[in-house]
Amino acid sequence: MHNKLEKIRLDHNSYISLHVQLHNQLRRLIVSGRWRYGERIPTEAQLSRHLDISRTTVRIALQRIEVEGLIKRAAGRGTFVAWQLQKYPPPPDVPLVISPTASITKSTASCSTAPKLNCAPP
Repeated sequence: MHNKLEKIRLDHNSYISLHVQLHNQLRRLIVSGRWRYGERIPTEAQLSRHLDISRTTVRIALQRIEVEGLIKRAAGRGTFVAWQLQKYPPPPDVPLVISPTASITKSTASCSTAPKLNCAPP
């Protein structure tokens, strides 16, 4: 597992958010075939410690690649590569529209605070 962690590096001074950097690197490792189908990937805690980032940041990156179908999580067993290089073309890069931890409530969703929402006048 330590060997897998050595391949991942983040730039803490970059303007690109850490979860996006991590997502991109994990995605490349899987799609390139360096991490093979069925292999267990490092845990959230291992990635967090190695990269000196929060588990929440790691979780966001993992959730994003899970939505893309690149990994599968099994409660109590771990997280495994679910994408097969020979069988499927690489999935398209899915843009992260909103953080999975964010929430929008009626009191915070208004045309002035969220211009992309289709808001009806009050």
